[in-house]
Amino acid sequence: MSVILDQSRYVLNLVYDENLLAYVPQPLSVSGGPTSDVTVLNFPSTYPVTDNGGSLTVDGTVGVSGSVAVTGPLTDAELRATAVPVSGTVTANAGTGPFPVSDNGGSLTVDGTVAVSGTVAVTDNAGSLTVDNGGTFAVQAAQSGTWTVTGTGGTFPVTDSGGSLTVDGTVAISGTVAVTDNSGSLTVDGTVTANATAYATRLEEVSSTLSYIGDAVPGTATATAAWRVKRLDTSAGVVLTYADGNANFDNTWDGRAGFSYS
Repeated sequence: MSVILDQSRYVLNLVYDENLLAYVPQPLSVSGGPTSDVTVLNFPSTYPVTDNGGSLTVDGTVGVSGSVAVTGPLTDAELRATAVPVSGTVTANAGTGPFPVSDNGGSLTVDGTVAVSGTVAVTDNAGSLTVDNGGTFAVQAAQSGTWTVTGTGGTFPVTDSGGSLTVDGTVAISGTVAVTDNSGSLTVDGTVTANATAYATRLEEVSSTLSYIGDAVPGTATATAAWRVKRLDTSAGVVLTYADGNANFDNTWDGRAGFSYS
């Protein structure tokens, strides 16, 4: 038995069951009438709904309780491999924190002021660092003018790094200073006084090829060890050698024949 109410919107399909001796609701089909909303009033009042392998569109708000597994076009591996843009505010409920944050080898941008404690290593990545003259830095690295250096030692080593240093004013030099012309020449302004000492010279010709020559301050006794003694040998060319192998004034003229010459 079918009951139609309002000719279009309400359909009730009841079939008499001889075992139950009562009318029971049966599946029904709707034909004719409008194609908008249909209200089914047979029992029971709760009906299973299936999308037959397709999809269902729900208008309005759907409340979800408990844990709901969500599947979509992105797998877990895809979500880990590719960043997924998130807009708005994200609340992470993972206990009381703190929460570890990783930049995945990239960088993090922090708005506001970040407090840093301890020692922080700073590198210029083989480039350069620019220091603004403000805050903790009282003097810029590229300062010109007069610098005052204070320290505990009082004396500070200065190196020209293999170059040269220009010193304004007068520099006092103490001790002995070696001067070289670097295989060139030296120009001296002013008058140069050469204090050459005049020596008394003695000459003894032992043979036609051997002679002794002695130099000393005039008035020096021949037995005094204040002579520079040389030997001249012309037996095989001209060879001039010194007593004891040096030009010092520390030998006697009288002992000239017994010295070692080189």
